[in-house]
Amino acid sequence: MINTAAEKFYIARTGMIQIDDTRIEEAKEKFEAFKKAGVIGECRFEDNKWLLTDEYSRMNMRFYVNPFTYKRFYENVFGTDLNTFLDYMKVYVITAMGENALGSLVNIVRDIKHVVRTNFKEREAFDDMISLKMPARTKEFFRKLSEPANEEEYRVLLGEIDRIIEYQDDFYSSEPRELASFDTYLLFNDIINDFWKSDITEDERLFFYPLYLWWKITAVIPLRPREFILTPRRCLEKKKDGWYLTLRRNKIKGSGRSITYKIAGDYITVQYKIPNGLAAEIQTYLDYTVRYESTQLHTLFITDTHYKHWERRKSKVNRYFTYTNMNCVLRYFYNDVIVGKYHLNVVDDRTLKHLNRGEIQRLHLGDTRHLALINIIAEGGTPVLAMMLAGHDDINMASHYYSNITSLIECRTYAQYRKVLQGEVMYTLSGAECLPAEALSYIGLCDGNRCYSEKYINRDYSDCRKVIGPKGEIAYCPSCKYYRKSCTEDYFKDDEVYKRNILDDCKHLEKVVNLARRMNGNSEDIMQAFLRIKSDAYDYEQFLKEKAERGIK
Repeated sequence: MINTAAEKFYIARTGMIQIDDTRIEEAKEKFEAFKKAGVIGECRFEDNKWLLTDEYSRMNMRFYVNPFTYKRFYENVFGTDLNTFLDYMKVYVITAMGENALGSLVNIVRDIKHVVRTNFKEREAFDDMISLKMPARTKEFFRKLSEPANEEEYRVLLGEIDRIIEYQDDFYSSEPRELASFDTYLLFNDIINDFWKSDITEDERLFFYPLYLWWKITAVIPLRPREFILTPRRCLEKKKDGWYLTLRRNKIKGSGRSITYKIAGDYITVQYKIPNGLAAEIQTYLDYTVRYESTQLHTLFITDTHYKHWERRKSKVNRYFTYTNMNCVLRYFYNDVIVGKYHLNVVDDRTLKHLNRGEIQRLHLGDTRHLALINIIAEGGTPVLAMMLAGHDDINMASHYYSNITSLIECRTYAQYRKVLQGEVMYTLSGAECLPAEALSYIGLCDGNRCYSEKYINRDYSDCRKVIGPKGEIAYCPSCKYYRKSCTEDYFKDDEVYKRNILDDCKHLEKVVNLARRMNGNSEDIMQAFLRIKSDAYDYEQFLKEKAERGIK
């Protein structure tokens, strides 16, 4: 029995409750409650048109679906007649009311109707459904339906919607993906590594193996979820200089190329050199699963162990380990491991950039691709490398990730420093020395502040020449690591100086990339810009380390 609103919300969001006949009466009661509150106008639950208002706007929600199209293409898939399907739509809407804007719900209903007037089995289905406004929520609705009558065609339908989601994620949004807090990614990394080293059963390890390898691979190589899922079974190769991993990269993203609907035509295989430890983990999985039947697409992950987790036999039409399967494993990892074993509280609000102790946000499968790209830029990776790893035809697309670099550096620095203090790791953050907590000597400056550079004290100005201000000023003291205000704590309030330097140099990088694309620049300028960002990131990391060492918040 569900006792709390939070539990109800969790189950609704994760799709653990399916829409069926038992939910209809509950939805009718909630319908009347919203009607009494004035949100729903003069209409009945059974009507095919609902009148809705948020006092600012009035809108109609229409549930009409062409009966001939539905009967021809969908009735045998879902195993329900049209009237029952419409009731399920209404249940979904009512369940979502109170958590979503009415306009969003209207768009969801429109999208669902758009899908069911389309023959999803035709090659043109992708083009027909490309205009869906909220494809992820549309997919969520179809996943909540009771057990499908035709599972194979049902998976084809969800696969088409997945393609729409990926396409729109890559090209229709001009804004960067809303990532979770970097605290979450660092904490998730600690948990999954600790869990993997623990004493767990073979069945449990096999169930979570795809998630573990997803984290280890895609957090370094920015793969799209589908690219990772389509990793070929024969993906490891030992060469003279080490182990290589074969991955599939989508070659039609952003290129305008036609879709062949064949993996061989739409993807290329690329090899990446990987550490011996990762190669050993992949080989262990291959050894564990050699006794099971390979998938029809001959992908790395088999499906038998996935369904064995619930003591269920896999479907005869199960062709490969799917995006839906991966999402399921991620959901169970949060429920059974993060909450069940590590007792953390899962926060769904992604606008929070810093979490309280004992909290973690929910990850999405597409997050690691963006996280990997941010790391590449922060570490000074070349633009060619970034473009190659991301599978971008347009190198300028990497600029979407600049805004998150400072947050990554800050979270990573403090997390690592806490581990050093707690004795959990045997390393320091950097080989370079920071300014001592109690400097032995300094020289007063004309602005009333101090310089702790031994070279400057001895009239050697080489440290000064290394410092450049935001407008190109030589010897710009506020940017120098040896510069301190007379009150030391005031100096450590100047985080914004370092953040501004990084963001300014990111803008400069974007500028020189654009010039190069217009044949008015060169690769040397791009390389210099990347090195400047790397230097900025290093300075900021040292600043944060010293701040932490002094106990200044």
